[in-house]
Amino acid sequence: MAKKNYCEIKYCEICGGVYGKHTSSNVWKKRKYCSVECKKSWKKYNYTEIKWCECCNKVFPRNRKHSQKQWDEIKYCGRECQQANIWNRGLTLDDEKLEKATRQLRKYSFKKNNKPWSKGLTKETDERLAKLSITISEIQKRNPRKANENQLVGLELGRMWCKGLTKEDHPSIARRAKILSEKYTGVKRPEQSERQRQYFQDNPEKHPNAILAKKTKGNGYTHIEKIVSELLQELGIEAVFNHKVGSKWPDFAVIEKRKIIECDGERWHKDKKKEQERDLYLAQCGWDVLHLTGSEIVSKTSECKERIFEFVGSSYDNYSSIDLY
Repeated sequence: MAKKNYCEIKYCEICGGVYGKHTSSNVWKKRKYCSVECKKSWKKYNYTEIKWCECCNKVFPRNRKHSQKQWDEIKYCGRECQQANIWNRGLTLDDEKLEKATRQLRKYSFKKNNKPWSKGLTKETDERLAKLSITISEIQKRNPRKANENQLVGLELGRMWCKGLTKEDHPSIARRAKILSEKYTGVKRPEQSERQRQYFQDNPEKHPNAILAKKTKGNGYTHIEKIVSELLQELGIEAVFNHKVGSKWPDFAVIEKRKIIECDGERWHKDKKKEQERDLYLAQCGWDVLHLTGSEIVSKTSECKERIFEFVGSSYDNYSSIDLY
């Protein structure tokens, strides 16, 4: 079919499309739109002006809701084109342009003094905040938040955004760890320590020392503890590593004879007063304690073996057959 050759053409005021004359002259003079759809959109939104999008070069009309100032600032036909041309997309604070913009925003916020009214206040010092906290708590009690299906599945699987990450891997975790360390370093929290003590007392199998004792098969010992464990095996003494006695976790405990052998490393046993209090507590629990220093265990192993034998004895019937040296 051959194309029509129009003698006159016009541009649609809505979409910018070209259309030709195929009506009477009176209708042609009044016509401003290329199709019925453009005419309907004009009646619906009352467009008066058009622009070309700077991103996709499409024509878009002005909405009657736009003021003159808004219309002058609009450069894109929609949100997709606007987001595609965001100047700071992919940039960090290392970029000079973005850093300059952030500085200007901070100065503007300080000038305007846009600070929250409740900053620095507590419910004990301010009546408004106390009333607000009461109303919020009442609302939460009436309408408690419930986890949706996806959140429940995530809780069962143990999903967390920070799972498997450390402060070396993720900057937000490092920042949070720094804040907490500055907040709690040197601060005594008796309630937390009592709660933790009670928890480990109710669940001794979850204590770090108990977990270490389960995992230990020669690899979890320190150097001096490994030497003492070998001496105990040579003497035939059955000793439990990191056995719980009251609230203490001694190195080796001979449960049958209620004897304890401590391997005192120089780093962890400097406080003599604390060691005396520990020995007194174990004595009150009905246990005898033998202390072997790290230097004695390494340099005078045979003497330590003899001291252990005299302190505990041996499980062998014939003690004279044991080679102590």
